[in-house]
Order: sequence, then structure tokens, then C-alpha cells
Amino acid sequence: MTYWLDLIGSYIIAGAIILMIGKLNIYILNSANESMSSNLRQLTVTTSADIINYDFYKIGYRITGDKIVEADEDKIKFYSDIDDNGAADTIYYYTGNVSELSSTPNPSDKLLYRILNNEAPLSSNAVTDFKLTYYDSSNTEISYGKLNSQNWRDYIKTIKIYLKVESPEPVDTAYQVVEWQKKITPKNL
Repeated sequence: MTYWLDLIGSYIIAGAIILMIGKLNIYILNSANESMSSNLRQLTVTTSADIINYDFYKIGYRITGDKIVEADEDKIKFYSDIDDNGAADTIYYYTGNVSELSSTPNPSDKLLYRILNNEAPLSSNAVTDFKLTYYDSSNTEISYGKLNSQNWRDYIKTIKIYLKVESPEPVDTAYQVVEWQKKITPKNL
């Protein structure tokens, strides 16, 4: 009888050990998935931020007239000799609609577009928020309503950019979030 009790006890202990190893594997897989998703979001933000940084610092470069021709909460159009070839270029940033990415589980993601001159729009990876805030030379925020006038757009000296990226799919029922924010004061404004 003791033999059977020892055998049953060893099966129970072995089963418990196998369950613990299985749970550990699941935990490791979830951690790896979460880490990979976070790294992808960070890479997306870094790539977008590098391009935005380059473009925004060059606003008005080699331009004598109006430098910013459209400015709003989620879009901006400006002139610059972005490729340093002596000709004025038009750069336009704007966000698309959430309906463009209805195939992803994240209900908030949309594309951030960049148009250079009359070329086809290039889109970055999906963003959930792209917000621009404009400041004058005394670092006072300029309201969006005033920016309909070119006269007020000429007062813009600093632009704060806020970029938020979430994972397309939730990780453990929550979306991974990466945010980037920077104030840029282009030399040529």
C-alpha cells in the first residue's frame, strides 16, 4: 500500500512541477512579447522624431517670404530649402482619419503623413496623437483660432510637438504607449 501512496504522491509532485514550468514558460513568453512590442513602439517614435526634428529645425531655411502657410493643432505646412538645392520646398504634416486603420484592433491609431512638394504623401507608422502647439517670441502660446491669419502665423517662433504611439494590438488587455515631446525653435523664424 505504501508503494501505491509513494507512486501517487510522486505523480502529484511531478504534475505540480510540470504546471509550474508551464506557467513560467507562459510568463517568459508574455514578458518577451511585451518587451518586443515596447521596443517596436520606441523605434517607431524615434524614427518619426528624427524626421520631424530635421524638418522642423529647417522651417524657413533660405525663405524670404511667408515661412509657415498653415498651422493647426494636428497639421502644419511650411516652406524650407529642405534638400539644400537652392529651391524652396513645401513640407506638409497632417494626420489621417482613424477609419484608415480600421483593420487594426486599436481604435485610436491613425497615420501621420508628410508631403514634400507635390509628391505622394508618405506616412509614418500609426500614431494615436500628434499635437502641435505654437508660441511667439515671448513664449506665449498662440491660440489655434488666431492661426487662420498669416499675420499671426508670422509670430510663431517656437513649436512644441507631441507624438504618442500605441501598439496596434493590446498586450495583456492594455495598449503599449510611447510618447515623445519636444519644443523646437527654428533659427529661421
